[in-house]
Amino acid sequence: MSAEAKVRTAFAAVSILALAVVVMFSSSLAAWGYHERTDAEEREIVRSYLQQPDFISIVRALAKGENAVQEEEPEQQREEQDNEPEENQKNQDTYGNNNSGTSDSWLGSRYVLGFYVDDEYIHPSSYGRMVKNSENISAVAPFWYRLSPSNGSKLQVHHPQEVTAQEEKRIINKAHQQNMQVLMLIHNLLYDGQANGKELAKQMLATKESRKAFIDNVEAKLKEFKYDGINMDVESIYVADRDRFSLLIKELHHRLSSEGYLITVCVPAKTGDSLANTWSGPFDYQEIARYSDKVAIMTYDEHGYSSGPGPVASYNWVRNVMKYAVGEIPAEKILMGIPGYGFDWTVGKKGAGYISYSQAINLSSSMGTKIQWDSSAKVPYFKYQRNGERHEVWFESKYSLEHKLDIAKEYKIGGIALWRVGLEDAGMWDTIEKRIKAEK
Repeated sequence: MSAEAKVRTAFAAVSILALAVVVMFSSSLAAWGYHERTDAEEREIVRSYLQQPDFISIVRALAKGENAVQEEEPEQQREEQDNEPEENQKNQDTYGNNNSGTSDSWLGSRYVLGFYVDDEYIHPSSYGRMVKNSENISAVAPFWYRLSPSNGSKLQVHHPQEVTAQEEKRIINKAHQQNMQVLMLIHNLLYDGQANGKELAKQMLATKESRKAFIDNVEAKLKEFKYDGINMDVESIYVADRDRFSLLIKELHHRLSSEGYLITVCVPAKTGDSLANTWSGPFDYQEIARYSDKVAIMTYDEHGYSSGPGPVASYNWVRNVMKYAVGEIPAEKILMGIPGYGFDWTVGKKGAGYISYSQAINLSSSMGTKIQWDSSAKVPYFKYQRNGERHEVWFESKYSLEHKLDIAKEYKIGGIALWRVGLEDAGMWDTIEKRIKAEK
C-alpha cells in the first residue's frame, strides 16, 4: 500500500469511528435511512451499522475510492465458507455466472429518474455518478425539501450535511447543462422525533386553504430554482387522508401543469388495494395517476429494517406489483422503482445496516465468503459469521437489474426510478445504456 493510501485509510478509519461515537451518543443526529417507517428505526439503521466492527470493508472502499471499488466484480476464486446444509442450497448459484436477464432485449425510449442525495455520512453524494451517466438519465430528483416541522403547509430545506442554496443551484444548473430535468422532491420523513410526518401531512391536506398555501410555497421554489417539475414523496399519511391526498395532486396539476411543470408522485408498492393496509392503503393509484405525468412505484424494501433478512426486491414480488399497477395506472406513466442498495442483517436481531453495492462487495471479500445468486428471487446475497452471530446480506446489482428490465418490457412500463444514484453497482449504467434510450 502506498504512503498516500495508508494516510487515506487511517483518516477514513478515524472518521468512521468518530462518526460512530457521534451517532451513539447524540440524540439529535438523524439517520438518513429514507425508506424506513419510523424515525427511531431510521436512526437505528445508521447506529447499528456503525457499531459493527467490520470497518475494514468500508475503509477499504474509502481508501481505494468509491467509484473504483464499484467497478470491481466479486472474487470467484475464494473457497466457499457458507456452512448452510447442502439441501438448502439447491436454489443458489454462484453469483456472476449466467445471472443476466432472459433476453437482453431493447426496451426503446424510457424515462429514467435518478433520486439525488448529497453526502450522507458514510455514503457518497450522487453528484459524480449523475455527471458521468447524464446521457442515460432523463431527470434527477434531489432529496432536499420536506414539510416544515412548524407548519405542514410550509417547506423546510433538509440535508444530511450543510448545503447552501448556492450549491443547490449549481447542481441544478449542472444537470440542466447535461440535458437532464430536475424535479423538486418533497417528503415528510426523517424528523428524528422532533415532529410526526403523518401529522404534518394531515395538517397540510386538511383544507382547501392549507393545500393552497402549500402549493403557493411549492410554486415559489419551482420558479426561484428553475425546477422542471415536482416529485411528491409524501409517503407517510393516514388512510383517512387518502381522498385529500388525491385532491392535492389534482390541485397541483391544475396550478402547475399549465405552466409547463411536470407532476410526478412516489407511491408504495402493492398488489391490491386495501384500506386495512396503513402503509399502501392511503394511496389511490387511479386518482393519483389521473393527475400525474409519472407515478414512481417504490418496488423496494420488500424486506427492510423491521422484516428480517430477505431480498430487497425479488423478481416475483416486483412482477406482481407491476401486474397489478398496469391495471390501475396507464403503463406509460409508471416508473418502476429500482433499488441500488442492500441491507446487512444480524439474524435474530432487530435492525439492519443500510449499505451500498461497493460496501457489500468489500464486506464479502473481507469476510472471505463467496457471493451467491438466488435463482428464484433473481438477486445476489451472501452469508457470513462474526463473533458467533450469523449475518445475511441481500443487495442489488447489474444482474438483478437485467431481470427487472425484462418485467418493464413485459408490461410496457414507461420507465424506471433508481434509489439512489451513487449507491448502485456502476455496471447498472452499462445495462441501462444497452437496453434503454433515456427520454430527454
